Amino acid sequence: MVGPGSGLGHNTIIYIAECNVTYVMDCLRKLAAAHRTDPEAVSSMRLRERVLADYVEESDKAMKNVAFGNGTCSAWYQVRLLEVFPTHFPPQFNLFFFQNSRGVNWTLYPKDLLSFWWESVSASWEDYIFE
Repeated sequence: MVGPGSGLGHNTIIYIAECNVTYVMDCLRKLAAAHRTDPEAVSSMRLRERVLADYVEESDKAMKNVAFGNGTCSAWYQVRLLEVFPTHFPPQFNLFFFQNSRGVNWTLYPKDLLSFWWESVSASWEDYIFE
């Protein structure tokens, strides 16, 4: 139960997985409640694009303030692709191994664990479209 942006440079991934399970279970409870209200109309839920865009922007901004995201730390997730796989990629792919094309480290969570817990303790009805 981990994915992009949920790795840690400072603690255990087990905590992240537990928080993610809590979030998914809350989503399932909300989906079930919406389905009970209108079984013909509600069978799925999806995150609103605005919510995802806001989250990515906030995470990118926060990543600039931490050592493993601003380039001041030398670690396994900041190795360039061509240093690891020199013959597998053309020169334009000389990006950091775990950074996207904007130079953002997308693998790690940039904030503290309390923030992660708070963001994942429950899903907001307003963040999702039920259909």
